[in-house]
Amino acid sequence: MESSRNRQNNTNRVVLYMYGVPRKSSSGAYLRFYSNCRAYLDLGFQVEVVQVVTEPDVSAAAPELPVTWTHVVANPPPRSVMGALMYRAGYPGEAAAAYYFARHTAVRREAMLRERQYPGCLHQFENFCESPIPFLSGINTIWSCHDVGSEVVALSNRIDQTLASRGASIPERRELRFIRNFERRVARNSRLIVCITPKDRDAIRSEWGYLNVEHLPMSIPDVPAVVDRTDWVRSERLNLLHVGAIAHLPTYRSLEFLLTEVFPRLRTEVLERISLRVAGEILADNSRCQRILALCTLYPQVQLLGKVPDLLPFYASSDLQVAASTEATGLRTRVVESFGFGLPVLSTTAACRGVAGIRSGENIVLADTAEAWVQALESILKSPSQLSRLARNARATYDTMHSPTVVAAALASFLTKYFTTESPLV
Repeated sequence: MESSRNRQNNTNRVVLYMYGVPRKSSSGAYLRFYSNCRAYLDLGFQVEVVQVVTEPDVSAAAPELPVTWTHVVANPPPRSVMGALMYRAGYPGEAAAAYYFARHTAVRREAMLRERQYPGCLHQFENFCESPIPFLSGINTIWSCHDVGSEVVALSNRIDQTLASRGASIPERRELRFIRNFERRVARNSRLIVCITPKDRDAIRSEWGYLNVEHLPMSIPDVPAVVDRTDWVRSERLNLLHVGAIAHLPTYRSLEFLLTEVFPRLRTEVLERISLRVAGEILADNSRCQRILALCTLYPQVQLLGKVPDLLPFYASSDLQVAASTEATGLRTRVVESFGFGLPVLSTTAACRGVAGIRSGENIVLADTAEAWVQALESILKSPSQLSRLARNARATYDTMHSPTVVAAALASFLTKYFTTESPLV
């Protein structure tokens, strides 16, 4: 009787396990963390964030979020022979999980501690922390899937193979096989899976055969939109913004496309009226970064900012965010961020594939070839007034499909659908 009462008392408590921190002034995964935390808080949940890292991290979470904060440094156990053998065979057992995932043992330990302390609470595992899910029987597990891991690994390997002019290596094939097997086991054992886009949701349902997966939109923190600006293309210069760590798969592909396919096709008089600011971490010894750095030397209008503490000033002072990735992963969150800020977006179809509410020519400009990008940039320079319409429509799309209220309502419906205990509703 007492145990049942304790479980009932913990139905409005959630623990979110993540490798980073919710940040109000960041982008990508960190804003997704923020969005998820905020949705639970809006529903009246008691929220604890457990950040599990492989080395101490002094970065601060958003102080305005009233969550309990726990920082854990993972000390991976010695790699076992059994784990190595299971990994090489592609078998998704726990020894293999501990062998491959540096945070596995620490995250599993923290989840078991929380379950003993708060039996019946929700445990949400953000991307890269989901490996313990198959081994936590009887626990209310939610996998927050930012990207399908096997797709990311396959695309990343392809870049490395291209840069080295070689085919797939045995370790690469082995890793991909293991990840494919393991992510399906995670899905099979998750009570609920929430994806960033409807595309990922539908793929997991149709290709993997699991129906316990939903699309949970992403919001951004409350910030002033830039839709009321009247100074687009100031001094007749089109200020482009590109966001993302350069070594990151979609960022690399995007900059590679811009610098090798688009910029060489731009007329000199057009190039002279364009500036491109790239905000994202640069790793000096990374081969992808080295290639992008070399390409940038050809274009003085490209400014590499490195990792910036706050993106808001750059959103406010740019005319257009560009997302030119040829791979359908990663940059999708950047599109949602731009919509929230009311900053127009020029994107490939792949870079925004799956983002709800996309309407080319109305709230975004889509271009899939270098020639189409050239035409789009020249058109905007010729008629910058179209940026105001794109900005208004982008923000309206965000308010309708991605706002915090929309996210909280969607989360409430999923919790009611997939968990037997009642969940707070908006």
